[in-house]
Amino acid sequence: MRAAHLFLLFPALTILACESGDRPLQDAAVGGAPDEAAVRGEIDRTNRRLSDLVSRAAFDSIADLYTADAVVMPQNMPEVTGLDSIRAFWVSSARELGISSLELETTDVEVAGDLAVETGHYTLAMQPQGGAAVTDSGKYIVVWKRQPDGSWKLHRDIFNSSMPAPQG
Repeated sequence: MRAAHLFLLFPALTILACESGDRPLQDAAVGGAPDEAAVRGEIDRTNRRLSDLVSRAAFDSIADLYTADAVVMPQNMPEVTGLDSIRAFWVSSARELGISSLELETTDVEVAGDLAVETGHYTLAMQPQGGAAVTDSGKYIVVWKRQPDGSWKLHRDIFNSSMPAPQG
């Protein structure tokens, strides 16, 4: 009879252990489901780092936040694929547009396995050389991909302005 109790107790303890919300993000790297709050925290930290890199004009370092096979899909431009092209995109865009600050506001994060989808809004301050200062605001979607070390990087990045199109 005692063996029967242990036989019934083991599955109950296993279920309780699996339902625990205390799984760290690193557990996800060994096959468990990622903790959504931990993923959101890492996305928030990376977004703060991105904003910091922009404010310090360290545009060549932004590509380090992306996966090796990342794709950036900017408005009114062809897609930008791979780290070297993404690095060149950020550097040339910053130079051309005079980008000085970027604020990101995450509105939602959904996690599914090794991918997370972030939606949000951005505010971008810039002053093109010889032009007036401009503030753009818009929306974005980023697909994040979990890396073998458990970290998360931008994998697909699309953004577009919410401002009216220039008349001309």
